Amino acid sequence: METKHKNLTNNDILVYKMHKPLLVALLTATIVFGFGLVNILHFGIVHASTENSDIPKPSIPEFTVELIDSSYDVPTTYSTDPYTGENVTHPGHHVESTSIEITFTNQPIEHFMIESYSISFYFNIRVKGHFSEDWGYPYSAYYGFIRQNSGSEYTIEVKENDYPSGGQVDFQAEAMIGYIRPPLDQFGSWFLVGEKSGWSETKTITVSALQTPTPEPTAQPELFPTTLVVASIATIIVIGIGLLVYFKKR
Repeated sequence: METKHKNLTNNDILVYKMHKPLLVALLTATIVFGFGLVNILHFGIVHASTENSDIPKPSIPEFTVELIDSSYDVPTTYSTDPYTGENVTHPGHHVESTSIEITFTNQPIEHFMIESYSISFYFNIRVKGHFSEDWGYPYSAYYGFIRQNSGSEYTIEVKENDYPSGGQVDFQAEAMIGYIRPPLDQFGSWFLVGEKSGWSETKTITVSALQTPTPEPTAQPELFPTTLVVASIATIIVIGIGLLVYFKKR
């Protein structure tokens, strides 16, 4: 040690002695922070694992996607202009409207609690254009997932058709069991604590403007049915022949 200090000036040694407590404090704080960070990470992993340990893993859901035609006709209506007294005609028109119906086959699950949390069964879907690689997620923990309808064999979700006519849309679904928790800090987001099935295979539908079938024209009743006309003519002929024979005999 003495050999190393031979190259140091008195000023260097003085500066070293003045900064030594600061360096020790900095190193001590770094070590304490490191241990604290390790404990936090370990607690977070163990805590999450403990919460999930009693929640079963659901099966990948079975579901169908169908385009529903809900188009309708608005009939012609009439009114009177309140200022001029003129009759006003409001022409009828046809409104094209389609929606997408997603039907899930329910999975058996018994209601149970973990601590003070009620465990629920959810479905989630993701959507994308058939020729795209980017999935969209219309549902979330904050706004709500699709909750399984425990009183039925199926859970049905209907969403508006926001896709262009003739377009192809891909759907995937997953099942989830657990409960929703708020963010753990101000920068976090709502999340599901539980188990997920993983995403299903892709189902693709083609969006088309469904046309309401035009009803076949109803046959209008004849003003003078054919049989009635024939019978009338036959009666007239018989009467005419009878009168002719009568007058000839006279």
